[in-house]
Amino acid sequence: MQAPEPLKVDFLNEKEALELFHIKVTEETLNYDPRIRDLAKEMAAECKGLPLALIVVGIAMAGVEDVNVWECSKNKLTSSPWTNTDFETKFFSILKLSYDQLPDDTHRNCFLYCALYPEDYEIRVTDIIDKWIGEGFICRDMTKSIQDIRYDGQSVIAKLKLCCLLESVEDNVDLGRSFKMHDMIREMALWLSCDQDKRIKRVLVQGDAITTSHDDVEKWKIVERISIMNRGVQHVAPVTYPNLVTLLLRHCGKQYLQNLKCMTKLKVLELCCPDICELEEISELVLLEYLFLTINGFDYPKELKELKNLKNLKVFNLSLRDGNIVNIPSGVISSLRQLRVLRVYYDGELEKNGEAEEKFIEEVESLPKLEEINVGIETEKGLNKLLQSRKLQNCIYALRLGGLDTIEMPLLLACISKMKHLQQLGLLGLSGLKDYSGIYDDTYCLRMLQSVLISSCHSLMHVTWLKHAPHLQQLVIGDCASVEEVIKEDENEDSSCVFSSLVNLHLYGMPKLQSIHKTALSFPSLKTINIGRCTNLKRLPLHSDSAKQLIIRGHEDWWNSLEWDAKHNFQSKFQPFTSDDVNINFQDWFTAGGLDFLIGSYDFLDNDITEG
Repeated sequence: MQAPEPLKVDFLNEKEALELFHIKVTEETLNYDPRIRDLAKEMAAECKGLPLALIVVGIAMAGVEDVNVWECSKNKLTSSPWTNTDFETKFFSILKLSYDQLPDDTHRNCFLYCALYPEDYEIRVTDIIDKWIGEGFICRDMTKSIQDIRYDGQSVIAKLKLCCLLESVEDNVDLGRSFKMHDMIREMALWLSCDQDKRIKRVLVQGDAITTSHDDVEKWKIVERISIMNRGVQHVAPVTYPNLVTLLLRHCGKQYLQNLKCMTKLKVLELCCPDICELEEISELVLLEYLFLTINGFDYPKELKELKNLKNLKVFNLSLRDGNIVNIPSGVISSLRQLRVLRVYYDGELEKNGEAEEKFIEEVESLPKLEEINVGIETEKGLNKLLQSRKLQNCIYALRLGGLDTIEMPLLLACISKMKHLQQLGLLGLSGLKDYSGIYDDTYCLRMLQSVLISSCHSLMHVTWLKHAPHLQQLVIGDCASVEEVIKEDENEDSSCVFSSLVNLHLYGMPKLQSIHKTALSFPSLKTINIGRCTNLKRLPLHSDSAKQLIIRGHEDWWNSLEWDAKHNFQSKFQPFTSDDVNINFQDWFTAGGLDFLIGSYDFLDNDITEG
């Protein structure tokens, strides 16, 4: 907390502890029956002044009006005496009350799963819900749409937050894309994941997985989930885990996969290791329902054919390094008949192949259960094929268009307006993309669009069409040499609706940029503005009541050169770029926001936001 001197934070005294407990239980619950207040006092005392315990247990009992339930919960707290030398066991036993009070096993399983991520990790909502789908926690009803299943997952996360078992990420509240788990709550979840009789761990994370040896036969037979997500793990014992259901490996060597084909119960597999080539072994994991695979796309097109056998796969994330769609052999995608979510990430600089891209789109279209797609298009043949498919347009959640020289704005807007689920849009290197007079046409609707990345579209002069995206939260525009305005103002427009949901605005590398919007906007949700190498931008569209929690970042020279009457009102909001910011590039903004998909291997990625 950057206190000038260390401050000791002691246990709460009896009065303070009871007051905190009452606040969390609520007076309405306490007043329901006179005996509840007495039991609440006993339960608060059992928490021994620990704020986290008081909060978690208090929230667990809020709204509980049955005295018998209170009595039972109180007995659970007192059953593990504080005289026990194992302080953690006693403390976890208290926190466990909130876990026990969860409505069903779905919530309990989903909660325990969060402990697979490292300490202080910002867990992406979409990422973990996909894994819950693979595990079967929230996807038992196969008649539900993938969007309804996601709503179920989001409801679980909301409930776990209400119980203080998960935490919102402060800087990500509006975007709602990630959350965190308190370190002590995570330790409790790992404790709960042990076999309570033999104290053998069913879940191995990082260090525990690394130290497992061949001699621990009883231990590795009971393990159900393994997660190694931190860098630097190179030497891991190649142990066989016959009952393993989830395996998450990032940044570790391939020796861990020597016995992969023996882990026949695997349902969730994440391999973000660029030197992996054991795809033949993956093909034998016929129960697999979730796969996130990162490989060198240029080296392994033949091995990718082995994935045809994954007949139960529901969620497939494929990341091809130094490759693109051309590297996916014909027949692989069309073989995955149970697939509901497909995301293909790539950053290759290979020669574009319109025929291969067209064939890929055809295979995707043939999947009978597909509901969600993230796809990148680089050729006219691929784009035309996409535009011909109403089914795929209804499935696209993220679209990246790159290197298309002839696409025109009317065609682009007509295309994306038909994509009713489109949330992320990337326009990269579209040198021929120009503005046109119909940008104010109200027939265009981009209602679901949340994040937009535009780069190296050198004929573009403004992006006024984004007024048709009322829920836009993140906008990044860079290296667009002709852009003079972000949003052109219409005299008859209601400016209160412009950028009303915007949270993050990043602009850089636009020497002609003079205006974001000529009239000051309220920006009720705006938290961050980053400006780099936009030397002709002399004012910001903010008034004294705009963006109460705003941070403005840029060069100090640029800030000092602003000719803006309201600048003094925002002086405290300005943070000049530091030496650390010099190495922050465009890609980092989107990677941090979980939007890696929109990034391609274009020249703009090498440009620092503070360069020049």
